[in-house]
Amino acid sequence: MVWLLALWVGMATPLDGVPQDRPPAGYSLDWQAPPQCPSAEEIEAQVGALTDDQLDGEGTMLVRGVVRHDEDAGPYRLELTTTLGEREALRELEATECADLGQAVALVVAVTLVPSLGGEPEPEPEPEPEPEPASEPAPPVAVEPAKTPPSQPSPPVRSEPPVEPTRSRRLITPPAVLLRAGLGLDVGGLPAPTLASRLAIGAAWTHLRVAIEGTHLVPQRADGLAGVADGLVQQGTVGLVGCGVLPWQQWSFPICGGVETGFLRADSRGLTPRRNAGGTLVTPLARVGVVRHWRRVGLWLDVEGLVRAVSTRVVLEGKEIFRPAPASVRFLGGIEIRLGETAGAGQ
Repeated sequence: MVWLLALWVGMATPLDGVPQDRPPAGYSLDWQAPPQCPSAEEIEAQVGALTDDQLDGEGTMLVRGVVRHDEDAGPYRLELTTTLGEREALRELEATECADLGQAVALVVAVTLVPSLGGEPEPEPEPEPEPEPASEPAPPVAVEPAKTPPSQPSPPVRSEPPVEPTRSRRLITPPAVLLRAGLGLDVGGLPAPTLASRLAIGAAWTHLRVAIEGTHLVPQRADGLAGVADGLVQQGTVGLVGCGVLPWQQWSFPICGGVETGFLRADSRGLTPRRNAGGTLVTPLARVGVVRHWRRVGLWLDVEGLVRAVSTRVVLEGKEIFRPAPASVRFLGGIEIRLGETAGAGQ
């Protein structure tokens, strides 16, 4: 496979439309690949070993490589875009081993920075010596004109429409299905800090994700009538959240906003007969998080703040025994599973 990659690099120009005598002086690499592929630092180390500080040019070349792996046993697909000024070149390649794609990217970048690595140009042919003039002119020779056969009309040329080159480039990458489960601590949603549990399902792209979440807070007691009666308060909500994602190698950093709505329920204790009541909650939220990825499985940690837009108070025998705080905070962590296409790192 390595010799096939070398042949592909040798057949491609360092950067389409860029003169060979003015190569770029440097490059910037944007590398998005699954965790089993070489990292951007490894590719940059290979480029440095190949060029060996031979850079002599101007401008900075932008290099963007995206590797996709549709199935566990399928090939790795590389889409490599190189840009210098207003000139842009696109290359696509498949390989069974992702390490081969990393070597191909390093070779393309190195040959573009140092064109001499791609081979010496062919020397221009030397002009042929002019023949020496003859000492004596040769006698003229009479040449009879050749008889030309009568011309026959050539068959008409059939005009065909030009064939436009096709490019197997996806305009929209399908999302992965995201499943999440986790536990954590809620402070401010109930009378005392309590355990929070969460389940979520959503869709995830490289830089975007949306999800529907269900959150439950374990019941806590609220003091009632001089210790004679009290209430057991719990909370359940469903939320819609959208996130922008900052990927970096095997990590990603979601920054999210959304809103959750649900039900606050209180059951009396110490009263006969027992009483229960409930009311609605509407709470906007903001969240920051971090995720560590291992192929289709990841571990996540979120910190979120909530501000009550619509709240419910708990009243027992005419006395208010609990009202959710105007703002609360949650700390949650757990596991996530991704189903579907595996895109670049950081999803």
